[in-house]
Amino acid sequence: MLMVNKFDRLKIIAPLDSIKSLDTDSNDVLYRPTVNKSREIESESWQVLGNKHYGIRRTAVNAGRNEVTIDFSAKILLDDYNKLVSINNIQQCLNRYSEATPLKLNVQKFMDSAKVINCDTTQMIYPDYDINLCTDSLMMYDTKDRCQVTRYFKKQNSGIEFNASIQKEKRRLILYDKHSSIMKGLKSTNIFLTKCRDPQAIIDACRGSLRVEQTHSSLKSIRNRFKITENSLVNVLHSVQSVNYNFFESVERKQKQPYELGYQFDLFEHADKSILDVVKEVGYRGIVAMCDYDIEKIKSVFRSYSDEKSSRYNHLKKCRSYLKIMLEEQFQKNYKGQTSDKINNHIFELIKVA
Repeated sequence: MLMVNKFDRLKIIAPLDSIKSLDTDSNDVLYRPTVNKSREIESESWQVLGNKHYGIRRTAVNAGRNEVTIDFSAKILLDDYNKLVSINNIQQCLNRYSEATPLKLNVQKFMDSAKVINCDTTQMIYPDYDINLCTDSLMMYDTKDRCQVTRYFKKQNSGIEFNASIQKEKRRLILYDKHSSIMKGLKSTNIFLTKCRDPQAIIDACRGSLRVEQTHSSLKSIRNRFKITENSLVNVLHSVQSVNYNFFESVERKQKQPYELGYQFDLFEHADKSILDVVKEVGYRGIVAMCDYDIEKIKSVFRSYSDEKSSRYNHLKKCRSYLKIMLEEQFQKNYKGQTSDKINNHIFELIKVA
């Protein structure tokens, strides 16, 4: 079965001849002309106000640039919200966009000529494990140094955030408990649910799910991640790249640091004695514990010493390995022998085929 990418958000531009009409007399349409320094109108443009019921953000119609920009989320699907936006329902989304706003699209022409300038690849997966167990496990995923894994506090403390720098490109991916999020949702989410025929069915479908979201906010990043030559809507929707899964492939530490529970490092392999003096006194485990199991705090401590950069880096590698050991020990103690590698691999396989 071919991979079908799904989206929670799409921001799209298209030429003006892809729209049928714009009701400029509507109260939801604001006239926003472009003026020069002499206050003369250079080009006409309008903004169409968003519609929270349907997850529609503000629309821009710019005659000077000969383009229309629309921006919507999967909420536009109403009761089919959890199916997310994909090649299978994009026409339904655009038809509903026309129904819900004063801007009427020529749907087929719009689809053929539109380009994607911003999007979120999104998945709903249902792990065999408790969501808290999954997020605790993902915190220990062994990533490259240029990828930081932290708690995602914007989703009721029930999520994980990956921030990475890959080939000079910043990337961000989050995973969180969708059921907790929708139950304590924003006002806009509550407004949206009132328009659905069966809001409880949407809530129930989120139970036990882990939501995966990655934002793609530049034309170049979209081309690179979807493996396409240009940013047409058709190309993006037809891409068979498992974009979210590929993110984990790119940030995984391929050459694992050798560790086992109780593994002992040679504490005397470096000639520099400043950080080593601390190591002799409290050990790497002591440094990790005193820094609250936080690799960023450890980095900050090491920067306060006069060691060469290469020496600090080597000590940091040892602390990172001990951090992994100590977290795994705690994890197995809390979850009765479960291993993070097993759970993470299960999550990644679900993402690969979702």
